[in-house]
Amino acid sequence: MRRPKSTVEQFLERCEREYGPLPLVSEEGVKITFVENLRLLGWIDLVVIIDEHVTREGLDAAYPLIDEWRERLVKEQGRWIYDGNNQLYEDLYYLQRELGFTYRQMAEQLNTYLIALVDNYGKESAESRRTEIRSQAIKLMEAMGIKSDYAEIWFSEGLKIIADGSRTFPPDDPITSQKVKGKVSYWRSKWKLPLPEQDKGRQKTR
Repeated sequence: MRRPKSTVEQFLERCEREYGPLPLVSEEGVKITFVENLRLLGWIDLVVIIDEHVTREGLDAAYPLIDEWRERLVKEQGRWIYDGNNQLYEDLYYLQRELGFTYRQMAEQLNTYLIALVDNYGKESAESRRTEIRSQAIKLMEAMGIKSDYAEIWFSEGLKIIADGSRTFPPDDPITSQKVKGKVSYWRSKWKLPLPEQDKGRQKTR
């Protein structure tokens, strides 16, 4: 019985059929290969392998071939941009799909991290580092759908809580499980990724 073709094999066959043959090794010896992303099932990553004997000039000469393969990959699966909040949403999706985290557990993780940032801000003496920590916390809250003015208020109130020594933060604040669900679900549907098992169960009971 023949094994089913992998996602990469199907991709390479489609490329040759639709765009024509294209080598996977440049004349200078730079190798191009494709691997399935272990975290985003069905997604393909382009990998460039540069052996020790390849010179800088040889690498420069291989760029047109690399770009051609990259464009073929983009045409097949769309453009993926690891900037903005995409990496955060991918990490949350991975926690959900592969490790079985619930939306509540993910919200708790994010809130715990925010509290740690507030704590570190209070301990840090360098102003540049304090600015970086505060910005990181605000951006995380905004990425999860929290308005910037409330994010600023929450951070300031958090500093007061730390300073008072109580370290008792309100539960489910500032990031709720509903906010996590909204962001992760929208991101997953945007990239047409599989529905996690926990959400499949909810769909069946509706």
